[in-house]
Amino acid sequence: MINRLLFIFGLGLLVIYGSKAQTLYIQDSAVVFVGDSAIVNSTGSAENNGRIENNNQFIVDGDIQNQGDFFNLGNISLSGDWVNSGMYNGTMGGFTMTGDDMQRVFNNDLLISELIINSNDTVVLEGNMVEVEDLIDFRSGVLKTAGSNQLIIDNTADVRVPTPGSSYFEGRLILEGGSELTDAPDETDTQFKLFPLGANGRYAPITFSSIQENDFYQLAVTFITPNSRVPEPDSTLIGVSDESLYHVEVVTPGIESALVEVGFVDENLDESSFTLINPINADIKSPVVAIATAPEGPFTTLGGDTLTFETIISEEELFLADGIDKYVAVALAPRIPDHVDVFIPEAFSPVASDPINRALRVFGIGIREDNFRMVVFNRYNNVVYETTELNEATSIGWDGRLKNGNDAPRGLYFCVVNLLRENGTPEGLPESYKKPVYLVR
Repeated sequence: MINRLLFIFGLGLLVIYGSKAQTLYIQDSAVVFVGDSAIVNSTGSAENNGRIENNNQFIVDGDIQNQGDFFNLGNISLSGDWVNSGMYNGTMGGFTMTGDDMQRVFNNDLLISELIINSNDTVVLEGNMVEVEDLIDFRSGVLKTAGSNQLIIDNTADVRVPTPGSSYFEGRLILEGGSELTDAPDETDTQFKLFPLGANGRYAPITFSSIQENDFYQLAVTFITPNSRVPEPDSTLIGVSDESLYHVEVVTPGIESALVEVGFVDENLDESSFTLINPINADIKSPVVAIATAPEGPFTTLGGDTLTFETIISEEELFLADGIDKYVAVALAPRIPDHVDVFIPEAFSPVASDPINRALRVFGIGIREDNFRMVVFNRYNNVVYETTELNEATSIGWDGRLKNGNDAPRGLYFCVVNLLRENGTPEGLPESYKKPVYLVR
């Protein structure tokens, strides 16, 4: 129990030992001042009825109940719940959640500088709103909201996630963008807006880039898996995956449009992963980003020729200026448009049920057999496959194995094809193609 004025200066470390039944108790007449080089470390819970001024580290292995005044300019690290019914001012301070079990944050309108999720379980935000101004760092564990609570990430905040994404946010996440005072309409926001979402143990981020905005805006996204509705494709798509669905809402208008990047690893490249298959006769099928104004569709394509590690980026921008809710999903589309005479797929999978998607092949018409070459490189510029035989490249291709016979790891590769056409190369068409290709396993 602390019932008098306590000062901690310099490199001081105050360790308060206790048990789950013992609490660091600060009476209503007491003041605890933690200097900018000092640390308070309580091995039990803490209850504040007085005044705490933290300028460095306030570590509690248990719950913190604040019924007094808490000024936080440093970091509060706790393994239990945060319950605030007093006054908390922490716009320049942060929270680190380190619990082994579920943790809850009970605080109406909590405004903080940094939030670090380093938990072995789930952190639940309860109350009205939590707003993070500078940094939200997902290290381990799941962060989610309860009831009507909202998590808002400020425009200038840094969003960090681990690799391969074992920590994520589950629920409705709001990110801010643009400028509250902008003189340039249709300004491009060069920042990526990463929503580190997930659900049911699956990390499923969505990113917005090449953002066109004309004012301050708020964009909310919720990840849903599986889609409880049966998603319907329009006539140009073969099918739509029901494994993942993103609900996109414009909370505060000011954003015009953006490219969309989503993951597609959990969807296979064959029709078994997609519902409501249209009878489209297509030798080649590729994943694309699709949108609708309702979870059941109908979904239309935004394209998806640009592939990166485990993600697909839309060819067309998602239009958001109308303020209408959008639903984003992964769909399967036929490839090789009528105006294209050479085609290299964007992805393939050796375990696909459709044999045509099991190898990387070149598709085309009117290609000469002489002076032909196909080479596949990994991300380190090492050759993993090469042939100068046109028949091999078009009928067999690369089966996803290395030269030593081992399976190549899933990920991004680059395919280079040099060729000549039987009737010459029409103006505007290349004789050399280089394309990123994703190997799915």
